[in-house]
Amino acid sequence: MGLSPAIADDADSCRNGTGDVKITACTRVIDSGRLQDHDLAAAYMNRGAAYRDGHDLDRALSDLDQAVRLDPNFADAYRNRGIAYRGKGEPDRAIADYNAAIRLDPNFAQAFNARGVAYGSKGDVDRAIADYTEAIRLDPGYVRPYANRCAAYRDMGQTERGLADCNEAIRIDPRYANSYLHRGIAYSDKGDGDRAIADFDEAIRIDPRLAEAYAYRGLALHDKGDDVRAIADLDEAVRIDPDSAEVHSSRGLVYSDEGDFGRAIADFDEAIRIVPKFAGTYLARGIAYGSKEDHDHAIADFNEAIGLDPENAMAYFLRGLEKVITGDVDGGNADIAKAKALDPTVEKWFKRSGRTMRG
Repeated sequence: MGLSPAIADDADSCRNGTGDVKITACTRVIDSGRLQDHDLAAAYMNRGAAYRDGHDLDRALSDLDQAVRLDPNFADAYRNRGIAYRGKGEPDRAIADYNAAIRLDPNFAQAFNARGVAYGSKGDVDRAIADYTEAIRLDPGYVRPYANRCAAYRDMGQTERGLADCNEAIRIDPRYANSYLHRGIAYSDKGDGDRAIADFDEAIRIDPRLAEAYAYRGLALHDKGDDVRAIADLDEAVRIDPDSAEVHSSRGLVYSDEGDFGRAIADFDEAIRIVPKFAGTYLARGIAYGSKEDHDHAIADFNEAIGLDPENAMAYFLRGLEKVITGDVDGGNADIAKAKALDPTVEKWFKRSGRTMRG
C-alpha cells in the first residue's frame, strides 16, 4: 500500500526526527491506518524511543510493548525496551530484553553494548566488560562500547586500561561527548583534577545538555575546594535533567560534605523516588541521617541498602556503628564483623572517606 506524500514525510520524521517532532510524526503515521505488521511496529518503536529520551518511561514502555506484540522477531524493539527498563531502574528486565535481541540477532553490537551497561549498573563489571568487548569485536568502529569499557575498567581500579579505551574512543569519534566524560572521571580517580575538569569542559562544549558532565565537573570542583562553582554546576545538572537520580545524588554528596544534611537528604529522597532500588543512594542518605544523629532513620536506610545489596560491606559496617551508638552493642559488633568478612579493608576505607560516600 503506497503512502501519500504527507504520510511519507511523517514516516521519515518518525524514523529520523527527534523529540516532539518525532512523537507527533509517529502518532500521525500510526493513526493513519496505512501501516501494518513490521512497519507499524517500527513506528511504535520509534515513538517509544522518543518518549524514553524525553524521560516519559511509562508511555515509552507502552509503545515498546506494542512494537514487540506486533513483531515478536523485532530485535531492535527489544533493545529499545531494555533501555527503557534500565531507565526505570529495572536492570534484570532490561537484560532479559537484550538477551532476546541478541538471540534474534547474534551480531547485534548495540544490544551487546546495552546489555553491558545493564550488567554494569548491577555491579557485574566482568560481564559488562565481556559484552563491551564483544560489541567492539562485532563493530570495531562503534565508539560507545570503547567509552563504556573505559568506565568499567575504571570501576575495577584499572584506570590505565580505561584511559586507553577512552583515548581510542576519542580517536574514533572526537565529537562523542561521553568519551571525554568517562576520561575525565578516570582522571578524577587518579587525583588529576585539572585534566578531569578540562575533559568535562570539552564534554560540555560538545554537548551542553550533558547533565552528567556538569555533575562530575561539580564534584571535581568540590574536590578542589571551589564549592560555589561546584553547586552551580550541580544545580545546572539538575535543571537539565531533573529526572536523573545520579545528578541528585551527586549534589546530595556535596551538600553532605558541606554539612548541609537537610539539603543532602532532600536530594537523596528525590534520587530514591526516581530510582528506588539502588543501594548506594540509601547508603548515602543513611550517612547523612547518621551525621544528623538521626540514628533510627540511618539504620533503616542501611537495612534497605543491605536488602538491595546483601554483599555491601560498607552498609553492614555503618549499620554496626549506628547500632553500637544506640546501645545494641552485640548487634553492632556482629554487623562490623560481617562487614570485615566481606571486605577486610572496609574500616580503612571508612576512615579515609570521613563518613562520606561517592557512588
